[in-house]
Amino acid sequence: MRSCVLTYTAVLSSFVVVTAHTPGATADKKAKPKTAAPVAPPKKPTPQPAAKPATAVALSPSRTALTRVRFKLQSRWKRTGAHRAFIAAYKFQRIPALFKVDRDRMPLSEAKRIAGMKKPALETVPVAVIARALFVLEMEAKADAKAFRAALNPHKVKHGEREVDLYPDIEAQVADFRELYDVPCRGDVTREGANWPPAYKCTEPPERVTLEPTAFVTLKSPLTSARPLTDSDGPSTKKPDPDHGLASARKNALKKRDTVPLPDEAVAKMPTQFCVKGGGCYGNYAQIVSALYSGAKATESLPVFCAPEKLAAAKTSETAKETDVWDHTKVTCSTNWTDTLGGWFPWLKDGEPAAAPKTGELPPFACVGNPKLLDHVVVPSGGDQKGFHCRRRIFRILSQRAPKSQQDINAQNANMCLEMRQQTWGERYPDVNQVYQKWCTGKLTGPGYPPPPKDKSKCAPLKERPDGSFEIPPLPFMSLSREEMLYFFGHQELFCRADRPGLTHFLDNDFGNDAKWAPSFTCGLSRGLLEGGPFEEGVQLCAITPHIGEFGRLRGLDDLDTRGRLHCWKYNRPTCEEVSADKNERERLDSIVRSNVFDTFDAFREFRRTRNAAVWGLKDPKEVEKIAAWQDEIDYSDSLKDEGTFGVKDFCRFVDGSKTKIRCGYTKQTMSQWYELHKEETPEGCTRGICARGAYKRG
Repeated sequence: MRSCVLTYTAVLSSFVVVTAHTPGATADKKAKPKTAAPVAPPKKPTPQPAAKPATAVALSPSRTALTRVRFKLQSRWKRTGAHRAFIAAYKFQRIPALFKVDRDRMPLSEAKRIAGMKKPALETVPVAVIARALFVLEMEAKADAKAFRAALNPHKVKHGEREVDLYPDIEAQVADFRELYDVPCRGDVTREGANWPPAYKCTEPPERVTLEPTAFVTLKSPLTSARPLTDSDGPSTKKPDPDHGLASARKNALKKRDTVPLPDEAVAKMPTQFCVKGGGCYGNYAQIVSALYSGAKATESLPVFCAPEKLAAAKTSETAKETDVWDHTKVTCSTNWTDTLGGWFPWLKDGEPAAAPKTGELPPFACVGNPKLLDHVVVPSGGDQKGFHCRRRIFRILSQRAPKSQQDINAQNANMCLEMRQQTWGERYPDVNQVYQKWCTGKLTGPGYPPPPKDKSKCAPLKERPDGSFEIPPLPFMSLSREEMLYFFGHQELFCRADRPGLTHFLDNDFGNDAKWAPSFTCGLSRGLLEGGPFEEGVQLCAITPHIGEFGRLRGLDDLDTRGRLHCWKYNRPTCEEVSADKNERERLDSIVRSNVFDTFDAFREFRRTRNAAVWGLKDPKEVEKIAAWQDEIDYSDSLKDEGTFGVKDFCRFVDGSKTKIRCGYTKQTMSQWYELHKEETPEGCTRGICARGAYKRG
């Protein structure tokens, strides 16, 4: 073992000397070569006992013996003078840095210093550093950025024997920085500190949490991708046989619904002044836009919401007229819809619904200004005033939190059913909801009662009193006008039922007192509740057929067919006498068309889906399954299965600057339709990167 160590030391010593005298070891060839440190002659080896044969260690299975050998080897491998000489002689030459980079900082002063460097010195600056400096100048000193960009283009640097223009690389990195760190803002931006990456803030005031009559969901963490769904078989290719007379009747019915306003929508006296709270009053939409939106152009189509305020000496008696309580001569306008609710706010800070507004607290009518939006929807005549549409708020929407689970959906359905149950049966059975809640929670059992639901989320979340009864407080309904409904929900289907106490029984919906429309409608109901509700001959409904976007004009649809619309209609279900008629009469009356409340609505919807005029004349709605959707004919290959008809169905969008508050309930199509419906709006409330409105213009 000792002979091996001595031999290695001798070889190492000779190698050190040779390396120290090798040409090229120093930069100057004429300089004298450095000599290695003198190597001390090896000492006389100390006599040691004879080592055991190597085979003794190899054959020994004892771990102690192996450990002893390793320790001996490690103790003899120590740094000697030869090692130190080798390390001192074999040194790499240091190359001085051409430009010192502070990776964690890029103040404006440093960006300006780099921008002021001349060409030879600027060539030593890395491309990434130049891009940082140019981006900082773009954000904080636009004039310097313009001059620096002009001096940089082109930015040629020698690489060997050729010149390379690095300006495209700089521009690409600046574009990346702009995507990552830029903040869209109508005013100036300010920077927090001088660190890199930079943190910019917008000086414009932040928007409130929401502008829509739908609550938000707060997430614990940012969203993650979902697993793609699998596809399924497509529809049949067999052609249906349409009835042209039925097609004409449906088209005429749709046209009539869209052009006739409801009698209770008309405002008793139109306002003549449009005012800003704490400011002046103006005469038209263009003037109020300039007053509300700082720096906005008169041609911009921005949303303005207005509502009247109570008179100073308002008469609050039950017999008082609307004009005795509310000031009809002028309305107060805002960019925020919730400011027009008379001081009531639909949700608490955590997104939970607030308590119901008091009677007479909500303003009875509203004026909406947004010309480009109204180009995308169909509204009946009337209500026009100085660039605004003013109508009474006869459509009620229940304030509720966006659901996070099936239990949340069940609870919301239970709340809505409280309202519908009270409307339908409350006149005859005032305690109908008390009885239902006792049964639902398992407190009412016995003969004649079916088992209560196992999932108690299907029972309304009511407070139980000490006597066992349940407290049923008024629900927080907010009221909207027709134009407000189309602004907020014009991208999706929405169904409304007439608010009519008690069961309605009469033979015809078009004669005498029965022709009167209901004073208000409850919206946001399940379609199944309207189709399978109690037996009523007279039905009054409203429904939104959504705006479908500009892509709808590609084939088969004209401009009018693509617009969103809120149409209301009366319908008579077959009476007991009609259903009891002889066979021939019953077959004539009790047809698919006559018994389907949403017949015309569905025909128009399927016409949009298929771009095939034959669906207008189909007697049996099931026949539409034989017609393929037009998207299936033009869609590109979708390997992830998340874009097609059978892909992901539920989408969400962010509602403020954070990435933890979202509003859900969209499909891929309604998501794009929402942005197209509001595409004319200028970006606002973008202080944290996600705009409150105007995101369409950002792409």
